[in-house]
Amino acid sequence: MKRIIIAIVVVFVSSCSSTKQCSKEKESRLDTSYMYLVNNYDKQLDVFSTSKEFDIVNFVSKISEDTGENEGELIESLEQKNIEDKSLDNISILKYLPKNINNNSDLKVFFSLQYEDYIIAEVFRKSIDKGNTYKELTTFGSSDVFLFKFKEDKVIKTYQIIMDYN
Repeated sequence: MKRIIIAIVVVFVSSCSSTKQCSKEKESRLDTSYMYLVNNYDKQLDVFSTSKEFDIVNFVSKISEDTGENEGELIESLEQKNIEDKSLDNISILKYLPKNINNNSDLKVFFSLQYEDYIIAEVFRKSIDKGNTYKELTTFGSSDVFLFKFKEDKVIKTYQIIMDYN
């Protein structure tokens, strides 16, 4: 009986430890993605407070060019990655990012949940003519969409596309 209790405690403690490690990895990846965008645009960005769901399949042609993989097989593979990791669902993205985010920036970024080793960020120029919600920005708008591929906490590849909404 003692051995069973000890085994349960060991499994529980190791489970908690790995969950904290996964959470730390996701925090680091969001921070790394944000800092990449800050360097890319040479300014701080206003960050939408919660995660958005994006379709990773939009990057098929870019990834196919890079890897030489067949687009059909790649779509199937990426659709599997689109099954999102719910551990960051409905959380405040802001708590994982630096405190010096500029809410007055003319750029607004929306981050995805993490899909395995991928994070997507979509950047819009704010408009004086319309509001700055995702729905308003996508109405006849345009954005830069980034796909960050990670290995551990390091970005190993970045893909970028321009998304035009009609």
